[in-house]
Amino acid sequence: MGGILDIEFDISMIHYAAEKEMEDAAWSLWSQSYHTFNAENFIPFSEFKSKVFNTASKDSAKISYDEVKAIMSKVVEDYELREEDKR
Repeated sequence: MGGILDIEFDISMIHYAAEKEMEDAAWSLWSQSYHTFNAENFIPFSEFKSKVFNTASKDSAKISYDEVKAIMSKVVEDYELREEDKR
């Protein structure tokens, strides 16, 4: 079955997907506000995204890489046990 390298790859893919989802949500919010911008209050998307991400990272729970790895190892272990029970 999968090894630690697979878990590390999976974690990085989940992180990448979550980051892209957040970026899409920020784009959606920014584009909905676009019609309200004028010369005085225009905010480029890159600046808007930076503000949104900085706020989000301050508000999110802090969890270490080792904690994520331990949780994911447990998830994989539970999954493999369930698969064995099905056989």
